[in-house]
Amino acid sequence: AGARLQSVVTARRWHDLGTPRRYLEAALDWQGVSWRGSRRDKSATVERGARIRQSLLESAVTVGRGAEIEGSLLLSQAQVPAGCGVRRCILGPGVSLPPGTRIESCLVTTVRPGEALRPQDSTVGGLVYSPMEGGR
Repeated sequence: AGARLQSVVTARRWHDLGTPRRYLEAALDWQGVSWRGSRRDKSATVERGARIRQSLLESAVTVGRGAEIEGSLLLSQAQVPAGCGVRRCILGPGVSLPPGTRIESCLVTTVRPGEALRPQDSTVGGLVYSPMEGGR
């Protein structure tokens, strides 16, 4: 119909970023996070006794003593206090989980005024918990 078609040629792996779960998988892959390893920014703080597996921690992230992070992406200034468990999640910038939180397969962001929530989203303490497909 005369429309213009464009493409990008790359030797890198291509990822569909259309869902939070796909974004998480792509971010871990792009950073070279293997089934064993993790990557963290040099400004991230991980207290003694915390366990980090297959995860990516961006700048100024804080992880408390005894917290467990697995297969997750913690964006800038996210805070995971002592004793929390985070599995296959994305924590948005500046998210501070309540102590003892245990979450799996969700995107956590801060509540923004006027933000429209989906029926499956939950809000607790100023945070929005959005399940990723197949998650809780």
